[in-house]
Amino acid sequence: MKDRLKVAVLSGGFSAEDYLSRRSGALILEHANRDKYLCSLFDWNAAGWVAESAPGEPDHIIQRHESILAAFATPKRFDIVVNTLHGEMECDGQLQGMFELAKQPYTGNGRASSIIGMNKILSKKIMREAGLLTPDWLALTAENLSENTDSIKAAADQFGFPLIVKAATGGSSNSILMADNEQQMFAAIKSLSDVYDEVYLEPFLDGLEYTVAVFGEPGDKPLTTLPVARIAYEGMLFDAAIKKADRYQVLVPCGLIESEQKELMRIAEQLHYCFRFNAFSRVDFRYAGGKPYLLEVNTHPGLGENSIVPLMLKAAGISWETVIDWLVENGLNRKMR
Repeated sequence: MKDRLKVAVLSGGFSAEDYLSRRSGALILEHANRDKYLCSLFDWNAAGWVAESAPGEPDHIIQRHESILAAFATPKRFDIVVNTLHGEMECDGQLQGMFELAKQPYTGNGRASSIIGMNKILSKKIMREAGLLTPDWLALTAENLSENTDSIKAAADQFGFPLIVKAATGGSSNSILMADNEQQMFAAIKSLSDVYDEVYLEPFLDGLEYTVAVFGEPGDKPLTTLPVARIAYEGMLFDAAIKKADRYQVLVPCGLIESEQKELMRIAEQLHYCFRFNAFSRVDFRYAGGKPYLLEVNTHPGLGENSIVPLMLKAAGISWETVIDWLVENGLNRKMR
């Protein structure tokens, strides 16, 4: 057997989506080809410690590192880090920058595109500049909320109720609230602004939700775009409670006619280029008034067994062994920016 690549599978993290990350890490360990990869699990817990498991034995802890920096302090110890983390701190470019400074190859999008893609307000501005539909919004900073009461009320009059209050950063499933009246709106703004520096309001669009995933680094090779999927769930919002309990379905075929599906795929690929994503992305849409509105981009989609992208891959007939090979190859071949 030729030398296997030494792979560190990084999961856990500080965010409320750490459970999704651990599901993703478990799936990678289960499906990684053992003839090609020697995998160790690095579980980053909320206290900051990183527990390192023996290769091929995720329950056998061999070392506890005091920080994420300490865990990867030894240069070239691993050929690549498979990053399965989710959340603001884990996906907003900080971790990617750390790996790039250390010249440590890793999977997922690079630092610059992660910074931009994680900020939903910046993302909406890029969508608008590209001539694409996204709901109107009002951005608010935590420092000047008291000065913007009139603007908030004016936006509520324009958007109508119910409306959406979101954090500019953070996983949207955990940082999105719906308000049915003015009192709920101000309470939601206060709740999110206590945690996040910037929040925004946007109108609620009543319609079905669709998503498109794109793999690839823009360049000579064509992108791989998965079939359009519909995310079906009870209620009005695809929120954290629904996601955590797996109370949703990913439907392929999605029910749209062929021309509508091609348009969503074209838009997803356009955004992949606009954001300069160099690994993968997922773009969420909601149809309203017969038009597809962009909700947000996902810079680091979940890879757990019941996560959206794996279900889309399954529907497309793409094996997990193939995906892992592609992620590793993409991370190893990408230039450190």
